[in-house]
Amino acid sequence: MTGVIFDLPAMVKAAETYIKEYGVEDRIEVMAGDYNHDSIGREYDLVLASTCLYFGKDNMDSLMKKIYETLNPGGVFISYHEGVTDERSKPDTHVLCTISMALMGQDMCFDLGFLRVLIQDI
Repeated sequence: MTGVIFDLPAMVKAAETYIKEYGVEDRIEVMAGDYNHDSIGREYDLVLASTCLYFGKDNMDSLMKKIYETLNPGGVFISYHEGVTDERSKPDTHVLCTISMALMGQDMCFDLGFLRVLIQDI
């Protein structure tokens, strides 16, 4: 199995440290960039986005299309993001964890089902 870690440049440096520490340099590649502007690669069997898509909210239609276009036929996209409900008041843990950012004007929440609808429209 091989993989690509795509993240901001500062995070890629940290990933490279762990990749070397665990001796998997021959299987794991790193790519630095900003998914809002840069290519994220291509021909993936799996794309896993874990609590990172909140920073693409202003461009979600094109970001979901970009992710879809990177997948091989039969490829899978997995999104690990919370979905808020009840007028954005639940789940409690997510609302409490993001309240400080919300008070500073950064909306770090998706409505439940938001990403599913976007990907279905592609």
